[in-house]
Amino acid sequence: IMVRGRKSKEKKLKKKIYIFTEGYTEKNYFKILSRKYNLSSSVNIEIKPEVVGKSGISLLKHAVSKLQKLSKAEKAILGSAYIIFDKDDLSDVDVEEVIVESKKEGINIGFSNECFEVWLVAHFEKPNPSFTKKKLYKKMETHLSCTQYERFHKDNEELLKVHLEDRVSSAVENCKEFGKFNQTQIKVTPYTNIGQIVKEIFDQKIY
Repeated sequence: IMVRGRKSKEKKLKKKIYIFTEGYTEKNYFKILSRKYNLSSSVNIEIKPEVVGKSGISLLKHAVSKLQKLSKAEKAILGSAYIIFDKDDLSDVDVEEVIVESKKEGINIGFSNECFEVWLVAHFEKPNPSFTKKKLYKKMETHLSCTQYERFHKDNEELLKVHLEDRVSSAVENCKEFGKFNQTQIKVTPYTNIGQIVKEIFDQKIY
């Protein structure tokens, strides 16, 4: 009886998922989805997005350091951890180093080339090779009905929520042809595996 009691108690423990991001746009996006899906999902997931203003290997090192400092109780309910970063000005070698080191640490990668807006624009249209960062920002202005997106609206959580929250299924569909993230994907532009990451984390039948 005691064993059964422990098992039933263990089932109720919430598994926490840690997400480390390099900017507020990514943090806000995952906050929006965690609120959207946790309300209707039977899976108990707590998102801990943290903006650290770092990219690539420094972001990974920060994540590893934070996870190592978790208490024994916190580690017992650790589900998985993710770092979310962009290609931006990182070299291919820099990104390859992150892939190798994150695998050693058991940390998953959410990667976009050349920026997270590849994924955000995918909520409205299918990414294509003409999508430079400048063009993506312009498209965000069109789709969010705003001006100077990069300067004034990248960190606007409410604006993202209003326009993107109900379009996640479209983004997943528009990015389904992107392969899983590995060394061969580093040079692909545009590229994002955020759709795969969203499916891993939230595990919904309908997005």
